[in-house]
Amino acid sequence: REGKEMNYYYAESNITVTIPSRDLRTLARESLAGKWKIAAVGTLVFMAVVSLPSMILLTVLHNSFAADLYTILVTGAFSLGYSVFILNIFRNKEVDYAQIFCGFERILKTMGLYLYICLFVFLWSLLFVIPGIVAAYRYSMATYIMAENPGMQATEAIERSKALMDGRKGDLFCLDLSFIGWALLATLTAGIGYLWLTPYMTVSRAAFCRNLPRSMGDRAPNGWQPNPGPQPGGDWYSQN
Repeated sequence: REGKEMNYYYAESNITVTIPSRDLRTLARESLAGKWKIAAVGTLVFMAVVSLPSMILLTVLHNSFAADLYTILVTGAFSLGYSVFILNIFRNKEVDYAQIFCGFERILKTMGLYLYICLFVFLWSLLFVIPGIVAAYRYSMATYIMAENPGMQATEAIERSKALMDGRKGDLFCLDLSFIGWALLATLTAGIGYLWLTPYMTVSRAAFCRNLPRSMGDRAPNGWQPNPGPQPGGDWYSQN
């Protein structure tokens, strides 16, 4: 698998390399081989801890304020933890369900990142639906970036996502769109199929994210370029 990855992660000076969606999906399937069960169960855990408590607060206790507060407090932390979980699957590292909860070690940063993204997507959405969608894609890599850089502030993760997604938002949209057939099938299973589709999509997004600094070549901001030669396992986001 490492040899095949080396063929994908390649860029020349001042040339943006775009990896086809089918190749990103191939990388995702290779990463998930033998791990579909833990990926599906991890996705179930993630969905449950994010959604169930707020649903209980809203529908059983009829407390919308508590439900909204719970969402604000924990969604960022769980999203970061799930990103760590997914990135470890993609990078063929040890995967554990406890990783889904690791975002609480940085609860203030993750909450700040979540609120920042929600605020700016909402503000852009006031102009029209499409600017809101564009903004969502602009900030879409921030959680992955913070997951790989524990000491990073939320604002820096946002700025890096904006820079890395410059000119690449359409590529990510096409990648997401390529799953539409699977999404329709998952819907027909009363949503159960999403336990497998969600990790498939998110690992594909992780592959997309890991490619971004290398695909920028010399256009990458100072310190973001990968070390010489294809090194998919390297820390491409470190400024050191």
